[in-house]
Amino acid sequence: MTDPATGTTLLTRAAEAGFEQLLSPSMYLRVLERNSAARLFYGTLGGTCV
Repeated sequence: MTDPATGTTLLTRAAEAGFEQLLSPSMYLRVLERNSAARLFYGTLGGTCV
C-alpha cells in the first residue's frame, strides 16, 4: 500500500504546477467509479464528484 502522504504531495505539486500555467483554480481528474479508495482519497483533499 502506498503512503497517503506521497499521493497528497504528488497531487499538490501537480496542482501548483498547473495553476502557474492556468488562470483557473480548478482541476479535473477522472477516477473510476468503482475505485472507492481513490474517490475517498481525493474527497479528503476537497475533491467533489461532478
